[in-house]
Amino acid sequence: MQLVPALVKAITVVAACAAASLPPASMAQSVPGLPKQIQLVVPFSPGGSTDLFGRVVALRLAARTGGSVVVDNKPGAGGMIGADFVSRATPDGAILMLTASDLSTGAAVAKKLAFDPEKGLATVAMLATGPMLLVVKADSSFKSTGQLMEAARQNKGALNYGSAGIGSLHHLSGELFTSMGKLEMTHVPYKGSAPAVQDLIAGRIQAMIASFPATLSHIKGDKLRALAVTSTSRSKFSPDLPTVSSVIPGYQVDIWWGVFAPGATPQALLDRLNAELRAVVAMPEMRDTFDREGADPASMSASEAHAFYRADIEKWRVIARARNISVD
Repeated sequence: MQLVPALVKAITVVAACAAASLPPASMAQSVPGLPKQIQLVVPFSPGGSTDLFGRVVALRLAARTGGSVVVDNKPGAGGMIGADFVSRATPDGAILMLTASDLSTGAAVAKKLAFDPEKGLATVAMLATGPMLLVVKADSSFKSTGQLMEAARQNKGALNYGSAGIGSLHHLSGELFTSMGKLEMTHVPYKGSAPAVQDLIAGRIQAMIASFPATLSHIKGDKLRALAVTSTSRSKFSPDLPTVSSVIPGYQVDIWWGVFAPGATPQALLDRLNAELRAVVAMPEMRDTFDREGADPASMSASEAHAFYRADIEKWRVIARARNISVD
């Protein structure tokens, strides 16, 4: 998941501020049972929201454990190259991965993966979850989700919605929207959310479900209009926006960020790492990081987090199969 360019600079500022407020690792006592050196794989290029989370969490986790936590970017195949690497690692806690919802959507649409996304990876912790936004061009005639849906019903297939690519969370969110709403809209895939947003602003597509970071500056700049949030309840970040579920009961899409370990990692070690990461998430200083993503901190045990992850994969598998969506 990539941030809009205007927010990339903020990543450096947030990381620098976080680093300045932390004590040197040498001043902390190493936590018994945890490796002194952790390689935190981020399966995306530097500069995106997942990379931001990775760097801030790495700093905080190192300060708590008294060891070193180094971010290692391993981009490619929508995050699957990094995930495959971690699935093959020694399950001793020394190699972890911080990733996002792309992992479950990628697992749902892939025809074949080099690893088992459920058994090959163990969920250590969920860090944060947040809604997406249903957006249209600022001068669009659509002022509500209901109006957009009515137009789609009256003009079957004529309205286009954009996404960050086939099988992306944006795509599957759109397919869930049209499926549950009994609509016919045409999917237009792009190579990333930024070009899709630009075409939405230009009027080449009519709607999109996208993240807060990808759209918020354009909403504030009167280039886009947000119609609704994809969470089941209103978001504190846009309290005036209704939910999609107020028009399509049961509709829900959440972006999430989580930490994973190799699948054979002992449960006791997962639980120990989970406790440290939950303590990091609960730090007041983490609030700015979450707020930039329009996300709320999560608090789940390792077992609860893995159940959440597996349920998310299955949710998107159902949509992918029903809509015949697959990626080689």
